[in-house]
Amino acid sequence: MRIKISLILITTIFVISCKQQNSYLSDEQVYEAQKKVLLKGDKKSYSMLSLYYEDKQSNSMILPYSILMAHRFNDKDAYYDVYQATICVFNNNEFNSDLIEKLDSESKDFALKHLLKSDELGNEHAKEVLEQYTKKGFLIQKGEGNKELK
Repeated sequence: MRIKISLILITTIFVISCKQQNSYLSDEQVYEAQKKVLLKGDKKSYSMLSLYYEDKQSNSMILPYSILMAHRFNDKDAYYDVYQATICVFNNNEFNSDLIEKLDSESKDFALKHLLKSDELGNEHAKEVLEQYTKKGFLIQKGEGNKELK
């Protein structure tokens, strides 16, 4: 019985410590990461912010940083994140590729254009999603693997 209680206690402590290690950045660390992204386009800081907002279940909060990293620094992952965060913004911070159907046409075009650019730059997730969307008729095939909005 003591072994069982000890095992449960050790497991609980381990889980709590893992959550604390992987959990949120301090306010100062978030501020520094935001500053590095905004001023330098720092990829590591951008990744930290992306994980931070994902951990907090606030995926849409990464959108302004994603747009900056995508447009100013031509980052393939940021283009994908713009697509994903756009869907989250209009769906109570939930993401599922099928939720794009709930977006108005302008927002859907915005998200899909960023997804297409992410694919063009070599993001594998974007490629997979585009294949699904092509099958569903959101996109049309343009020869030699190129896709465009329908």
